[in-house]
Amino acid sequence: MERQQIAERVAEDVHRTEEALDEALGRASELMGRLIEARRQAGVSTTIGHDIFERIHNASGFITQARGEMILAHKRLGLMAKVMRLAPMLTAPVDKPDDIDSTATVRLVTSRDAQVA
Repeated sequence: MERQQIAERVAEDVHRTEEALDEALGRASELMGRLIEARRQAGVSTTIGHDIFERIHNASGFITQARGEMILAHKRLGLMAKVMRLAPMLTAPVDKPDDIDSTATVRLVTSRDAQVA
């Protein structure tokens, strides 16, 4: 399998992972809203089960952190693809900023570098 095909498979997995994180975050938000509505309909005090709301909120925070880490990984994979001179792949929306995390470091090893090593 050639590099471009491998990269396309990886790109598909990256986008599926990003979508799954968005879905999880959306579902956690829906759950929070549903619990609030259920509490109101049942006439239960806000003090009952507050720890559950805190746990769902914390879980949402972890999902948000994971989403951010995935975004950074995606950017670095994009930089690696440029270094490897792979063709751009459009498998998701393209309204993304071009900025690359300044801490990303990828070095292209040329054939001359490999001979010296």
